[in-house]
Amino acid sequence: MEDERRYSNRYNSSGYRQGGTSEREYVSSRYTGNQRSGSDYSRERTYSRYPDRTPEQTEDYIRRRKMRNWKIKRIRILRRRIFFFVLFLIVILFVVFLLSFLRSIGNDDKKSNNADAVAEAEGKKVEVVDEPFVNILEKEGGDLTISWDGPVEKEMYDNMSSDIQESIDALTAEGYTAGFVLYDLNSGGGISYHPDSTYYSASAIKGPYVVWIVQEYPSAASDMYSTLSDTINWSSNSDYFTLINTYGKSGFNDWTAELGVPNVAMTDGSYGPITARDFTKIWCYMYDYFMSGQNNADTIRDLYIGTEESSISETLGEKYTVYSKAGWIADANDSYYTVQNDAGVVMKEGHPYVLVLLSDAYGRHDLLDNLTDCLDRAHSGLSGLGYERPTLNTSTADDEGDSDQADDTTTEDSGTADSDEDTSNDTSSDTDKVSDEEEEENSSN
Repeated sequence: MEDERRYSNRYNSSGYRQGGTSEREYVSSRYTGNQRSGSDYSRERTYSRYPDRTPEQTEDYIRRRKMRNWKIKRIRILRRRIFFFVLFLIVILFVVFLLSFLRSIGNDDKKSNNADAVAEAEGKKVEVVDEPFVNILEKEGGDLTISWDGPVEKEMYDNMSSDIQESIDALTAEGYTAGFVLYDLNSGGGISYHPDSTYYSASAIKGPYVVWIVQEYPSAASDMYSTLSDTINWSSNSDYFTLINTYGKSGFNDWTAELGVPNVAMTDGSYGPITARDFTKIWCYMYDYFMSGQNNADTIRDLYIGTEESSISETLGEKYTVYSKAGWIADANDSYYTVQNDAGVVMKEGHPYVLVLLSDAYGRHDLLDNLTDCLDRAHSGLSGLGYERPTLNTSTADDEGDSDQADDTTTEDSGTADSDEDTSNDTSSDTDKVSDEEEEENSSN
């Protein structure tokens, strides 16, 4: 009886016995046609492993274990995929690096082979002029001088020297003289010719004078803007004398002395003698001011674009931004007061430079434009931008000469010596000099 109850409880808890089915009926059913399916048998064996759990608990446990095993398997698969992906990425990067390295070696070899091939084809090695570098503003010598921070191909050096000299010879053949300095603002190298020859400044001195005013008297940029603009843009003498009356000259002379160029001073009326070397130093300082972003710098800088009678602006203004101020005067009685000067900054992209060109070639823009273009081409060659040899334009020289002779005749008849004047008031040289003296007497100086 006790055995029967024991078996009865076991069967009931396992779900194998139903209702009033006896043990014998259940046992016989296992070996007769009423046999259970494989899944039922598997479930029975599973349940028998956990006698202390109900079937629901066993099912839940099995489900959770399968889920855990599934997660573990997925994690392993994911790790394996990540590993292979990283390995694949490393291989790709290595291949790319290797190809780049091999390509760079191939390019270097190709360049070397091309250079060797060119040299071999020409039957000669490339010669360079590798002289010790000296800042062009410190280099002595009156003849044509080229100084550059680095080796320069000799053939190009010879060509640019010949081309510049040809432009100079075109001036001297007409009986004119010139002195110039081209100063590269990146390297301090450049080109010079008679940099210490003295010329009358004429209105070229108005360029630095206006910069001194706006630095010393910042309010002048707004209070006297129109006067400053006319003084620079079309070189009005009347407006220039207004500035002289208002701000004087001694402060300007002290300013140039502080810049290290005391010889640039208003010692000849409201003008004075200048050299290309000294004037270049002043324009280097003006460039620093123009690019400084200080108050009024941008406003004043733009006044120097497209100024009257500027060979630098006329020749290079369409290719680059040019800030310049020219000065010109003709006096038949005194050659010292006959000049065609120009000075400015050429904002060649990445290679800005200062150019000061002084001469007594009054009105001969054909000659001065050729010289300006030739110097700019030489600067491009020195800067590694390529050198194209210029063609000297002398086709209009005779016409210009005839025109200038007519102008000189008119100038001599009317006694006009200063062409740098207010175009609305055609006054004589004597009148200009008297006006200058009167302005000096009335100046605040």
